[in-house]
Amino acid sequence: MSPYMGGNPMATQSPPIEQPKQTRATSSNDHVDERLLNAKLDAVEARTETKFAQLLGELKTLGVNVAHINDTLGGLKTDVADAKAAAAGTKAYVIGTGIAIAGFVLAIFAFGVQILDIATALFSAGGAR
Repeated sequence: MSPYMGGNPMATQSPPIEQPKQTRATSSNDHVDERLLNAKLDAVEARTETKFAQLLGELKTLGVNVAHINDTLGGLKTDVADAKAAAAGTKAYVIGTGIAIAGFVLAIFAFGVQILDIATALFSAGGAR
């Protein structure tokens, strides 16, 4: 029995530890030319700076658009306030006109009843002769 198993015959034995495999073979061809590496790094840096400049330009455009939207909303608030003020005056005219029309209709009915009473009285007075 192995001393790692503690004397238990049912214990399983762990697999042996493997050494990490080398991902690249070491040879004389692995030498990286420092000029090529610097050129690649400069190209990556230039691309990054270009993308960053584009992003800043888009952010500035976005800021201008947001400012334009704020100005437009401010104008709309003024227009809505003016429309509410105009609607309040119009509302009073509509209510006044409705009351006047209702009074006019009631007056016509009252006058019509009087005319009908007069006509009926004249007809009955003329028929009694």
